[in-house]
Amino acid sequence: MKLVTEDCIRYEFYGSLLSNVYPHEIILEYPHDTLSQKEIDLVINNSVLESIFEFKYYRAIPSGQEDRTARMANIYIDIMKLKLSNVATDKYFVFVTDSVMYGYCLRNQYENMIQEDSFEFVVSPKHQEGLNFKKVVFKKLPESTDMSTPIVIKRVYYKELEQDHYLFIYKILS
Repeated sequence: MKLVTEDCIRYEFYGSLLSNVYPHEIILEYPHDTLSQKEIDLVINNSVLESIFEFKYYRAIPSGQEDRTARMANIYIDIMKLKLSNVATDKYFVFVTDSVMYGYCLRNQYENMIQEDSFEFVVSPKHQEGLNFKKVVFKKLPESTDMSTPIVIKRVYYKELEQDHYLFIYKILS
């Protein structure tokens, strides 16, 4: 498998669902129910399964000039979009990354996201006060968003992939 873009990850995931879900039960880019002008990447709605998903794929860019703090802010935004939605009770964040962002998480107080099965995703006071993190978050979420409340997350799947890539699927519990 050659990993190219986030859309490739999404479509691979969608394809794997088709053995259990009919295509008309999968809704892509569903309008968010509580955040205006925002969308949820994937909604599954059938009599057996009601779930929503956000996807994030990070890989090194050729210039090596990644803003990893902004990338973590975007992860936080996706997780908050799930938490704030009432479309479904089952909410999942699918995260694929290369060894660069994997290492960043391990070195920058997000090691629990990589190493633990269940954890609280907490935006540290350092990040809350950080101009860059807040700038990214509040560009996409209302400024009234409470970043001090921990989000309880459980890792439900982990797999090391080819080419130093890692797949994590998290369930948002609260």
